[in-house]
This record gives sequence, C-alpha cells and structure tokens, in this order.
Amino acid sequence: MLREITAIIRANRWKPTAEALWEAGFPALTRQRVFGRGRQKGLRYSGDPGSSSGIGVLPKWMLTLVVEDARVDAALAAICKANRSGMIGDGKIFITRLDQVTRLSDGAEDAAALGLGPDPSPEAGRKEELCA
Repeated sequence: MLREITAIIRANRWKPTAEALWEAGFPALTRQRVFGRGRQKGLRYSGDPGSSSGIGVLPKWMLTLVVEDARVDAALAAICKANRSGMIGDGKIFITRLDQVTRLSDGAEDAAALGLGPDPSPEAGRKEELCA
C-alpha cells in the first residue's frame, strides 16, 4: 500500500526539509507555495486578541510525497527533524492512503509507477488507452 504525505511547513524551512528528505532516501516530491493560518488566526502585532492589526494568512510551503507503507516513519522523522522547533506555526503533516497511482507515460501502476517496484506488466498498455 502507498501513502501520500502532505506537509505544510514554514517558508524558511524548505531547504533543510528538502535536504533531510534527500538524506533519508526521498528525492522525489512536489512543492507548492501556499498561504494559510492555524488556530492563532495569523500573526497579530499586539497582545490584544481582538486586535485587527496583523497578517491574516502566512506564507508556507506545502510538500507532497508518496511513499510505501514501510517508509512512512522514515519520511515523517526527516520532516519532523527539519521542522520541529516546539513553537506554534511549525506546520502540519497529513497522511492519506492511496488506492491507486498510475504513471501517465506508460501506464505503470502503484509502486512501479513511482519506480519502486518491477517494470509494468504487458497489461499496462490498457491503462494507456484509458488515459488517451
């Protein structure tokens, strides 16, 4: 079974996170620039919770990688190592089960689509037809 790991991290933690994932054996990922806020509702300039001065959403990076079940803990450890400061705003990690992964170029499925398993079977051509 494959899992999708989505991590939302501080903007300044991108490079250390990419390096930690690379060192842990996870070179493939997708990175997107996102903006958001958590329970603290952004960044406020005064100590007054009712204050309207501040930033409502903060810039973050959203990283997505797909790993085999057996490698989820290693990926989580790498992400946490690079991002955990113990402060509010370190980010979040979401893990989702994937029912199927198909590589568009040749129809390879699941682990093979990620280059983790054997080459696609001859039946993989059938998937090419579905993606046409």
